[in-house]
Amino acid sequence: MSKSDYILSVSEPWDFEGPDGENVIYGRIVKEVTNNCLIFESNNPVSIDNVTGSVFVAFGRHDGYDFEYSVKKDGIWSANIGLYTSDDELYLNMNSKELMEHSKYVIIGSVKKLS
Repeated sequence: MSKSDYILSVSEPWDFEGPDGENVIYGRIVKEVTNNCLIFESNNPVSIDNVTGSVFVAFGRHDGYDFEYSVKKDGIWSANIGLYTSDDELYLNMNSKELMEHSKYVIIGSVKKLS
């Protein structure tokens, strides 16, 4: 996978602007934890709501539309997205509950595969 295989499209906060531009964050999927939880790493650190980092934890917004199904069907997956709040790499071994506990919910948006 290249460094920019995916994009987080930011719907909320509506006025988000980061290193990649307005309402977008480029990066890659690091790990699919479950069919409804994945870890995304941005190309550049992002600051949102007094938290800065490059590791995001995304949880599907709709039951029955897991990541693989949604990306294959529609090319896009709606998600609630948190910014991982620790400075370690323990997230690689965490389950979805632990990831939620160590993340600050900061984005409503979607994950889209770049073509």
